Amino acid sequence: MNDYAHWTKYVESEVIEVLNAPNKAKNTLYLEYKAQDPNISASTRSQYIITAQDEGTEIETLKKIYWKMDMKMDLSSTQDWNLPWEWKISGESSRVGLYIANPGTDNAYWLLQYQYGTTGTNGYQWKLTNHDILVPNNEWFTIETYWHSTSLADGFWKVAVNGQVLFNVSGETRKPGTDNNHVYVMPFKIYGSKGKSWITNFEIWDSPPSNSILSTLH
Repeated sequence: MNDYAHWTKYVESEVIEVLNAPNKAKNTLYLEYKAQDPNISASTRSQYIITAQDEGTEIETLKKIYWKMDMKMDLSSTQDWNLPWEWKISGESSRVGLYIANPGTDNAYWLLQYQYGTTGTNGYQWKLTNHDILVPNNEWFTIETYWHSTSLADGFWKVAVNGQVLFNVSGETRKPGTDNNHVYVMPFKIYGSKGKSWITNFEIWDSPPSNSILSTLH
């Protein structure tokens, strides 16, 4: 986005109080993608990025992280795709994204994909879909993610929605030769199609708690 003086024409990001949020939460992060900024060719987005320094233990910390949050999305006006969570390697060498395909339609489904680079289709290493667990629209749900970012065979990506396993994939999860590059992750994001999201009760740990279904996966 280039029109920073009028950024609220395109996106909105603020902490608000929402009635009837899960677990009696008072503060909720509200994100909205309203319109495309005509001054740039890339898609406009609203996102929060967690990154690490270029050296030291912080790089290793972000390679293996679990997070959990309660979320509600309004995707009623969109019918293309939406990317609410993304993990990238510095240098744009590779990324993993959790997408919602066909949002705002009766055919909405979850898509997890890993690719080299950030553009084009030739870099896809794998693409997984889940049509069995419905994509909630305008309903609160709980989502958990646990990953190990590595170019080795012991990498993994695990995702659960409302206590049901959405994806469980193992193997390489970053491009070989980039294990010394740091990860930057986007747990809060509206990107791809217009939409709104509300996020609260965010937790981040080095591994899933014992009561999480992700702690039982191998």
